[in-house]
Amino acid sequence: MIKSFPLVRRSISNEHVMTAVFLVTLLYLLPAWSQAPLKILEFIAILATALLIDAVANFIRYSRPVCAVSSGVTAVILEVLTLGIPFWGRILGVGFALLIKHIWGGTGKNIF
Repeated sequence: MIKSFPLVRRSISNEHVMTAVFLVTLLYLLPAWSQAPLKILEFIAILATALLIDAVANFIRYSRPVCAVSSGVTAVILEVLTLGIPFWGRILGVGFALLIKHIWGGTGKNIF
């Protein structure tokens, strides 16, 4: 017996909300990227670094891959907040932020 109507979602997951935040923040960055197209490549490198750090940390903690949307959101928020910082500083910043996140408990389980 069906307990709820099958075409109605019960709730929106944390991953859905974080994906929406990621996409909206990317739209916010589009005007800055149109004036400096090389910033897109820098952001892709920062995002790849964030995904790699998160994947390694998740394999160490859980021995399996875990959703990495939170690392993408961390990278894009730091990109917005640190537009005047050099590329190497943003790479270090995202690495430090993700390591602190995992040391304090991981996604959704830390004070930040």
